[in-house]
Amino acid sequence: MRSCDICSRGTQVMQKKSHSQVKHKTHQKVNVQSKKIEGETILICSKCLKTINKLEKDFLAKQTPKRKVENVDANKSYGSTKKAASKK
Repeated sequence: MRSCDICSRGTQVMQKKSHSQVKHKTHQKVNVQSKKIEGETILICSKCLKTINKLEKDFLAKQTPKRKVENVDANKSYGSTKKAASKK
């Protein structure tokens, strides 16, 4: 059976109930995908994959330097008022 190599989640046994309340055992499989991480191919569930992508995104956000915002003059007007003033 396929299971996640990181969290070891695997197939779960569940009971399916019909309208007459008769129970049948069935299996619910985990969404496992093969992914190459650091040169090694592993089986990873979608829950762990989302967590890894989130951690990578946070790590990259901390690595990139933030842009400096220059002081903007509050009295300076932009846009259509500037064009109207230049036409006069």
